[in-house]
Amino acid sequence: MNTMRGYYSLIQYCPDLSRLESVNVGVVLFCPEAKFIEARTAAGNDKPRRMFGDKNIDRERLNAAKSAMETRFRETADTFKDLADLQQFARTRANELLVTDPRSLKVSSPEQDLERLFKELVGGRSRSEPKIQAFPELDTLFDRLVQERRGERDYVIPIPMINRELKIPYAYQNGIFNLVKPQVFSSDEKRATDLAMKLAIEGDLIQRHTKKTKRPSKLIIVSRFETPSLRTEFRDNLVGLFREYNVEAVAPEGVPAFIQKVSQEAHS
Repeated sequence: MNTMRGYYSLIQYCPDLSRLESVNVGVVLFCPEAKFIEARTAAGNDKPRRMFGDKNIDRERLNAAKSAMETRFRETADTFKDLADLQQFARTRANELLVTDPRSLKVSSPEQDLERLFKELVGGRSRSEPKIQAFPELDTLFDRLVQERRGERDYVIPIPMINRELKIPYAYQNGIFNLVKPQVFSSDEKRATDLAMKLAIEGDLIQRHTKKTKRPSKLIIVSRFETPSLRTEFRDNLVGLFREYNVEAVAPEGVPAFIQKVSQEAHS
């Protein structure tokens, strides 16, 4: 398996810089060759509470800081070109969330390696997991389909041309290999649009470059929104964007019908 050089840093909660007592609450993986940088932080705060005491932890503030850290890496990914950029970012952190000096490692699959690092160095459930749990009906469906050998879970597909990978929670076959990705979109319209553009382009590349292979594939986005009352016009625009790139989009109200369709059509 081909490997690339990567770098990882721990994200540590340090409420009192003068004491330098900290606990791991996340990890960052940077792989310049794959143009990949992503942070994963813990969903809960059990470790900080055990170390510093429940009364000394402002959980709302800590959760907001972790969310902001993930967003910062996601929205400024293009500014990280080499190791020096990550080192500079780590050195400039001066609040309660610190980023350690990067360490090198060999990377074969950025998404999988980030998940492995999180489990080894942080542990517990990551903040990214609840997005999938926001669709318990899909979990129930694919648990059954996997047992019946009519579905797959946690499928990782390389994105042609851009040397990246997309982790797909659910997949099934019905003449074409359908990659089902649940996605909770932000109530911030700019952030939601940026993410939709990214997924649309990735879906288009997957479909066009697998069309003549033994496993032609299609991306399906099952969507929900942080704010259900988000403007109807904006939600319709996102669906239209996906259609422009030949990516199927399932609206929140269409999930029950989609589940019934998959249950009927999926085959081994």
